[in-house]
Order: sequence, then C-alpha cells, then structure tokens
Amino acid sequence: AHLLPLEPCSRKQTSMREMISSMMFGCYIVTLATLLLLSSLVSADFPPVPQIDVGPWMTSTAKTNITSPEHQRIVDEIRQACQTVGFFTITNHGIDAKVIDNAWRASAEFFDSPLEEKLRFSADNDAEYPYGYEQKEQLSKGKALDGAVATDDGIPVMESKETFSIGPNDERSGMPLRRWAPTQSSQFQPSLEEYYSHMERLSLRLLEIFALALGQPVDYFEDKMDHHMSALRLIHYYPLDDTDEMPEHIIRAGAHTDYGALTILNAGQPGLQVLRYDSQDRSQSEWYSVPLVPGALVINLGDLMQRWTNDEWVSTLH
Repeated sequence: AHLLPLEPCSRKQTSMREMISSMMFGCYIVTLATLLLLSSLVSADFPPVPQIDVGPWMTSTAKTNITSPEHQRIVDEIRQACQTVGFFTITNHGIDAKVIDNAWRASAEFFDSPLEEKLRFSADNDAEYPYGYEQKEQLSKGKALDGAVATDDGIPVMESKETFSIGPNDERSGMPLRRWAPTQSSQFQPSLEEYYSHMERLSLRLLEIFALALGQPVDYFEDKMDHHMSALRLIHYYPLDDTDEMPEHIIRAGAHTDYGALTILNAGQPGLQVLRYDSQDRSQSEWYSVPLVPGALVINLGDLMQRWTNDEWVSTLH
C-alpha cells in the first residue's frame, strides 16, 4: 500500500483497502493493503521514493525497440531506486482502468459480504492450499522471529485485517490450482483472474527493465519466471473503532520485507511507510510516508531480488 504524509496509521479510525502485486522467484503477490508505523524523522540525506514514467517502455512492442534515450532513462532511474531505497512509483503503466476498477469492486463486494459467505473460501489445511480467505496473518510475528521488535514498549501488537488470495493456476508452478466457492457476485472470479493476468504481464515487462539495469540481456528473467508461484492478495483493514483493543496495540500490517522478487502495490488510500536509511550513514533512518499518486502503482523489491543481486539492490522494511 502506499502514500502521503498522514497521521500514524495505527491511530486511523477508518476501514482501509488496497491492492498489491508482487513477484517472487516467479511469483507475484497482488494485495489490497495499507501500511502503517510511526514516523521517526531524522535530518539526514535520505534517498527519495521516485515517481517514474514507464510509458515509453510499456508501449514498445518489440524487445529490440528499446534503445531510445527515453528507454535508457527508465532503466537508469529504476536502477538508482533499486540500489538506494528499493521502492518506486510508476505512472503510465498501461493497465486498463476498467480492469483495475472491476478488481476493486469485486474486492469491496467480497469483504462487505456476510462472514459466513467469506468463510466458504477458507482452506481447511493451509499447508495443502495456502490461499483463500483468512483473518489470522501476522506479519510482525515473522519479523519478531528475525529479531525485530514489534513495539517500543514490548507489548505484542495485533494486525487488524482480513485477506483473500489466489495462486497461479498452473500445475507447473508446483502450487495447487485455484479453488472457488459460490458467491453472490458473478464477477468476483473473472474480475480477479483478469487483474491477476494483467499484473503478471506487467511484472514481466518490469523484469525486462531490471535485467538491463543489472547488465543482463533483456530476456534474462524469462526462463526464471515461466512457471512462477505468484499470488494475488486482497487485504481489508478493519476500522479501529470496531475493536476493544487499545489503538496503540493495533496496526494494519506489521513492519516487514517481502520475500519475492518484486511487488506491485495498488493503493486506494494513503498508508504505506518505508524505512529509509541515510545514504552516507545507515545508523540514521526514518519512516517515510509514500505519497499517493492517483492511477500510479508502487513497486518494491523483495528479499529474493536482494539475494539474487548479492545485496546490490535492497529489499526494504515497510
């Protein structure tokens, strides 16, 4: 999720939804999400989260037709972002607004439906089918196992959200095929599958740019992503006034890094915060609220890409 200076998300009283797509070793994650965390600003030289116009790349129809100064500008700007902050925003990405609107509508209708209907999509065995509807994801718990501290006072935080996800629907991925349950909306399945397909294609186009930015052939990532394990995730954050918990002990999503290659976030409201480090002194850091740019998508790198590049590119806590 993403964007704009705002009061700490842990204090917001409204319901929040957003959409994210991320790619991991041949995986994407598309999610409705909004992020939080308290800002701790320090006067220092922090790298920006740039806004990059990728229109010239997305309108190129052949891989050999990417040698103009505008194409090189895109490669250079993305390389700089990946080396410094691991996040950037893209505009003119070429995704039809109708596809995005339909996915948003499907998500809203699903999360607004009765709980008993949503529970039809719950998996009986997460190990067998790690998708569907759930209410128990706790990202901060994973970081706690890595040695991260969930709260300043040591009190465990609760993540106030519900999610829905689907996988790649490709047996070659090694993941189970998609399972759908009856729902009141006839457009729920087709809207999400169409959105997934568009995010898949966009991710592969972005990986072309990544390849050149890393000094590799433009098609370098193709055979690494031809049977990926992507997931499309929708996330709904509950209004904080719907809980008896103390607001300071509730967050929308705990601080974490993503584990794949790249993530595409589509946010409907501000909320995403990124931990930026001083370019000269990593002992100085700040939580930065990424601005919400209408129609834009936020891209961030995952742990896999940082590992693939031998830490030349960064997977950032957010």
